[in-house]
Amino acid sequence: MKSNSAELPDVLERVVTLAREITFRTKMVPTQSLSLVELVQQSGYLQCREEIDVGALRGALRERAEILEAWLRYSADKEANWGWFFERDRRRGYAVGLRTGLSPETRCEMTDPWEACAYFIKHEVEAIVGGMERPSQAKSC
Repeated sequence: MKSNSAELPDVLERVVTLAREITFRTKMVPTQSLSLVELVQQSGYLQCREEIDVGALRGALRERAEILEAWLRYSADKEANWGWFFERDRRRGYAVGLRTGLSPETRCEMTDPWEACAYFIKHEVEAIVGGMERPSQAKSC
């Protein structure tokens, strides 16, 4: 389902800044924290899921180092030993991958930090929403 193009930039901004929101809610106001699923739902991601691809996310990051650092911290702070990760690699690049995956995409090394971060955001958010409402069932954003 196509989104309202006027709202897509707002949804993209909420999605790329989710790592800061998650960190704030879990560390600063733990009694009022929402689940990851609830935060993603509130972002509007489900309504724009088809239009929010790696390219759109990369554009929304707009060379914003503080957002990239927030996602690196979020990934490092995850307590699970499974799922998507995003980290600096030993060769001054970035690695994105799936900790328990056995496919060729288990670990992907990238030199472009914005592309790597966008790739991680897309896959992490998709993993969070899992089998939730599909785009054809969601309201338009």
